[in-house]
Amino acid sequence: MPKVGDQYVTTYWNGNANAIIETTKIEPTSYNQITSEFAEIEGEGDRSLSHRRKAHQACYKQELAPYKEKFDESMIIIYEYYILSIKNKHPTINNNISCQFSPSPIVLADFSA
Repeated sequence: MPKVGDQYVTTYWNGNANAIIETTKIEPTSYNQITSEFAEIEGEGDRSLSHRRKAHQACYKQELAPYKEKFDESMIIIYEYYILSIKNKHPTINNNISCQFSPSPIVLADFSA
């Protein structure tokens, strides 16, 4: 389980370091309690709650399927917020990064409880 103050190296798809991020907040929340403000902060798609719900529900269903688990709107998701600590000043030719990035706090990853 991540904790406030943890630091991680993010990488490009080719494995080269991209940045160091630091966890600023951990927020256990049930899927059905996510707010439109949260969707805006996360910044995916059009930043709407409806887009977020549709995209994440599809993702969770896909991720749970191999474990024979079902998506449940009351399931607890652990949201990890972070800030950018250090950004690589010399990116490689391949700029595809392994996670979405923003200088503002956003969700790095979802960890099912």
